[in-house]
Formats: sequence, C-alpha cells, structure tokens
Amino acid sequence: MAYNMLFLQSIGFAVGGSYVEKKYLPGLIPALFEKSSVTGMPHAFSLCIGSLVLYNSWLFIYGMSVGGKRSKFKERARKDGEKDVDTRYSPPNLYVQGGTKHANAFNCAQRSHQQQLEMCGAFNIFVLASSLAFPATSAVAGFLYTFSRRVWVKGYANDDGDASKRYSGTFSRLFWKSFLGLMFLSFMTCVNLTGMFTFW
Repeated sequence: MAYNMLFLQSIGFAVGGSYVEKKYLPGLIPALFEKSSVTGMPHAFSLCIGSLVLYNSWLFIYGMSVGGKRSKFKERARKDGEKDVDTRYSPPNLYVQGGTKHANAFNCAQRSHQQQLEMCGAFNIFVLASSLAFPATSAVAGFLYTFSRRVWVKGYANDDGDASKRYSGTFSRLFWKSFLGLMFLSFMTCVNLTGMFTFW
C-alpha cells in the first residue's frame, strides 16, 4: 500500500509539475524559458545542470568523508579491544565483519554512500532526459533529491550503527518521490519526442 502511494505521489508530482511549468510558469517567469545564446536551450535547462553539479559534487565530498569514518571507527574499535581490527577495518574490505557497534556504524556510513552510487547513474540520466521537455520541473526535482539525500545520510550514518534511523528525518523519504517523479517525467519526455502525443 505504501509503495502504491509513493508511485501515485510521484506521478502527481510529474504530471502536476509539468502542467504548471507549461501552462503558467512562462507567464510568471518568462526569463526561464528564453533561449540561451550558448546552448539554444531554455535558461531553465541551466538549473538542471546546476542540480547535477551540486549533487555529484556533494556525493564526491561525502564519499571522501566515508573514508575518514573508516579510520575513525577503526580507532574506536581498537580502543574498545575488538579483535583483528586492522584486518577487518582495512581496505580492500568494503564492509566490516563482526556486527559490533563500531563495525555497524561504519557499515551504515559505507552503505549510505554505496546505495547512492547504485542510483547515481539513473538519477543523472533522468534529470538530463526529462529536462529536454520539462527543465523547470526537472530542476526542482533534482534540487529536492539532493536536499533529501543529505537529510537521509544524516540519519543513516549515525554513530550508533542503527540503520533504521535513515528515515528518521522529516524529509528523508523525499528523494524517492523526486527520483520516481524524474523517471515519469523522462517517460513523458520520450512520448513528447515521438510527436505522436504531446503532454501540454
């Protein structure tokens, strides 16, 4: 039931956002839809590129911080007398075996980064594809995705090693709606490009 609601809300975002963008936004903010002399695309397209640059830059920086957490929890584990600390916590191990508090805390941080890498390619493609027809809606979804991911990470990468806290933040689930909304916007863009049917 929760998944059905998530899909319905995402479709609502895609359909509602794209409708507002096409019917009302050009009259309210015409500068967004003027063509760039550099790309020939509406200026709103630059916001989509900005959302991608922001997210991927933040993801890179966050990945570097996860490397620092490996050292941090390795030292805490050594201080608490865990066995085989160097072997368990050192690369090339992606995750730390053992199920201790410090191992779980690092694994949560590592998983919060790894899960984003798994979705990063699709997110980038969906933003770029959907921005061809709906750049303003796509940019909003891209920025919401980045904001929500940051909230999600703060809950996931906690020192308690409690993965259930990943959705403890108020906006932590918003990235799913943004991601699925971008997916639906991409499908709508593909339909528009065929010329057989046009959304708005």
